[in-house]
Amino acid sequence: MIETASFHNCFENVQIFSKPKSQDSMNEDVAAATPTCLVVADGVTTKTVNPSGSNITGAHVARRVADRVISSANTGAALVLELNADVKSHFYPQESDASSDTRPACVFACLRIHNDELIITQVGDVGVRINGRKIYLNPVLIDTLTSTARAHYIQLTEDSQGSREFILPLLRAQSQYRNNAVHPLGYGVIDGGATPSKFVTTTAIALSNIQSIEIFTDGYPEAPSGVSIEEWEKRYLEVAEQDPDRCQQYPATKTADDRTVVIAGINRGHKSA
Repeated sequence: MIETASFHNCFENVQIFSKPKSQDSMNEDVAAATPTCLVVADGVTTKTVNPSGSNITGAHVARRVADRVISSANTGAALVLELNADVKSHFYPQESDASSDTRPACVFACLRIHNDELIITQVGDVGVRINGRKIYLNPVLIDTLTSTARAHYIQLTEDSQGSREFILPLLRAQSQYRNNAVHPLGYGVIDGGATPSKFVTTTAIALSNIQSIEIFTDGYPEAPSGVSIEEWEKRYLEVAEQDPDRCQQYPATKTADDRTVVIAGINRGHKSA
């Protein structure tokens, strides 16, 4: 009898945990999964006084993007082009300006299995960790600067409650740098416009080198040592105790944010006679 190998590469033991920053707030993180695709999208609602399409939130854009990623077969730049076209046609079909900086938007990470590789596509700061060690993350410089400004304000004034109002002008001005490939403060989002290629990160990893996969949003200030939802939540609570105002070791633009983590393994198939 001749033994042949039959491989069915797919994700297995997928776990999804997502929680809003508070009980009375909308969760703008969205996660979805199929046997060959994982996606996490983090919505961004602009802080402008009269945003275009004010009935649309970052959560709406994130959900649209996650659903489109799942239904698509694309990766990399082709996927980003598809997502922006879909967001524009669904939310802004009558608008000629496809890159208004007042629009709600989202960032995302898509992990798609293609043959014997995992293809990671990222726009923004949704992170990916492989085998509990190697992290693929694209920090946004302007977020770091704004977080630092808030931290300094709290350290100087001890006014944690007023810190968000203090940086609100910075947050409102931040959107002018979205999808701006020339300015040093530029960053990438999906908003129905054009996302420059410099903000699209594509990574290919052989499935044979993967034991575990984690996708996480910036609501988690630091990755844990272990690979489980319990470990992620434990580390989150430890940081909340160490730096409750998020102005010391873990500066942020707010004390808490929506947080989402997706964990999965790889099923490489089975051998059959």
